[in-house]
Amino acid sequence: MRVNGPRAGDHTQTVLWRFTDPDRTHRTSLRDGVLVHHPVTGAPGPVACAVRLRAPPQEAVAGLRRGR
Repeated sequence: MRVNGPRAGDHTQTVLWRFTDPDRTHRTSLRDGVLVHHPVTGAPGPVACAVRLRAPPQEAVAGLRRGR
């Protein structure tokens, strides 16, 4: 992901990424023009969007880059 910090400065967004192979959950949050990422352990809390991907993380991200 690319973020234009100055243009994103007024936006807040949280996305939950659930990978089923292996079973992992990660959260990305955009706040004050800064995008942060961290793994989730336990309850994920409120999110704007949840994405479930069946491919391993490396393949899923590569597929997103190719527009699949």
